[in-house]
Amino acid sequence: VNNAGLMEHKRVTTNDGFELNFAVNIAGTFTVTELLLPSLEKAAPDARVITVSSGGMYSVPLTNDLQ
Repeated sequence: VNNAGLMEHKRVTTNDGFELNFAVNIAGTFTVTELLLPSLEKAAPDARVITVSSGGMYSVPLTNDLQ
């Protein structure tokens, strides 16, 4: 079950140059899933990956500082 989540209000970037919210919520989830897929497929060909998200983004104003 993918259930990582972060909601940093300030613009923070990772050492790789990714915005922190994107790095945790999108890139991290994708990377972990990609790395685990071969093991999941080997262990159980009908295995499933479930991704959970929340509506937490509605509780703070949108920051459009994307640069």
